[in-house]
Amino acid sequence: ILALVHPTMRADVQLIRLDATGFAVSAGSACSSGTLKKSRVLDAFGVPDDVAARTIRVSIGWNTTAQELERFAAAWGSLC
Repeated sequence: ILALVHPTMRADVQLIRLDATGFAVSAGSACSSGTLKKSRVLDAFGVPDDVAARTIRVSIGWNTTAQELERFAAAWGSLC
């Protein structure tokens, strides 16, 4: 699991744009999935509200390929 913070774009906008390119990512913690409330985990780490609002959660698994990771990196990078 990887947390990525976009420099300017809110997490909800990232979710929509990445979904349109075929990637399912989340905002917030897994235990608050389906909501856009600040992650309790990020809060516990002392992450400021404005940073948490721009943070997405990306999960990868044992069957995630290098090509998929490269495609995701390109898609997320193009959000800038």
